[in-house]
Amino acid sequence: MQHRIFLVATRADVLWDEARRHWQERHGEIFVSTPGLRRYVQNRPLTEPGQGRGVVCSETSFDSRQAERAAYSSRYYQDVVAADEARFLDREGVWNARVVSGAAAGEPAGAYRVLWFDEKPPEGERWSPLQLSRPVPGPGRGSRLYSTWTDDRDLAIEIAEGSGGLALACEPVPFPITCATEDA
Repeated sequence: MQHRIFLVATRADVLWDEARRHWQERHGEIFVSTPGLRRYVQNRPLTEPGQGRGVVCSETSFDSRQAERAAYSSRYYQDVVAADEARFLDREGVWNARVVSGAAAGEPAGAYRVLWFDEKPPEGERWSPLQLSRPVPGPGRGSRLYSTWTDDRDLAIEIAEGSGGLALACEPVPFPITCATEDA
């Protein structure tokens, strides 16, 4: 299975609320028809961005690297998905990494998830490590992502805000896949 995680800033000329709404209400429905896609999860931030420009975080899974490449080079992705992404995302600044080892999305043990993009998470939480194919954004960060789950929304936000770095308190929303073939 080819599992990948994405962080993408919204466009500077699009208000966060508009970008967030489009991503949640329209883009997911468009993306799930990507040929060969097996899993798509939006990790929806629980807090508003401090400077008005937010980051969206999603995860995809394909059967193989070859299936993933075919999907992103498909006519549907190029003509429909990429055009939609350009409406609200800074496509030039996208960061993504393949998940090399660790649970695909962790076993949900709560409604909320904290994604900790750094070499070492704080003590006191039960973290599931994911080894990534490349370092996470920012200086001095390694190639690990840690995930923890909780039913306490405020606790998820508190953990993420205490990171001093890159952490995301989110509500993961898996989408039903509508196009599981690799034909485009």
